[in-house]
Amino acid sequence: MMEEIIMKLVVIYHSETENTKQAAEWIADGMNEVSGVEARAFSIEKVDEDFVKEAKGIVVGSPSYMAQMTPQIHNWLFEKAGELEFPGKMGGAFATEQYTHGGGTQVIQSILTIEMVKGMLCYSGGMACGKPVIHLGPVGVNNNMEKFNGMGNYKEYFNIYGKRFAQKAVEIFRQVFKFLLILSICIKDREKSLGVQSLNCLFEAMYSFTINAFTGAFLSI
Repeated sequence: MMEEIIMKLVVIYHSETENTKQAAEWIADGMNEVSGVEARAFSIEKVDEDFVKEAKGIVVGSPSYMAQMTPQIHNWLFEKAGELEFPGKMGGAFATEQYTHGGGTQVIQSILTIEMVKGMLCYSGGMACGKPVIHLGPVGVNNNMEKFNGMGNYKEYFNIYGKRFAQKAVEIFRQVFKFLLILSICIKDREKSLGVQSLNCLFEAMYSFTINAFTGAFLSI
């Protein structure tokens, strides 16, 4: 019986008033609802770099500052993205703002742009997942300026986004994990029976991976 594969996912954020921190934790909670996923949230001041390097997906969040991400998260991305091996990982973004029209969407777009330039596979979900439609990423509005508003009103959206992100990450990387797991089993079998058994097992793994990969590609066209 195959062991359950644990995929690591990360939410990284900069927070000034704890609102973006709360949103990040809600996203991580949604990710952890998906079987086989281990998700953790880190502020840019306290990042577990080894965990991030091992992660297959990273969601980055920032409060809106002049309708842009904060200088802190911007500089962190430029300094750390390469070192923490962002290229090839799945990427996403979220934002918080003080007003209903406080620039959160622009923040998300600017983060996604940097992620794409860094070679990440950017995710939004958009209309593909049905309602609620989260176009580019979730935006939460705090009640610092709008007393009728509040982050609690947006908890469900952050949870849903995290869960959808994790589901897509598992879908994308699942076949690779299966191949590597079967290959590891073949290597173990090789110790018991050198030659034909191990080669057959290896060819079976390669065939299964190739068929599943191409089938997935055609179905997505």
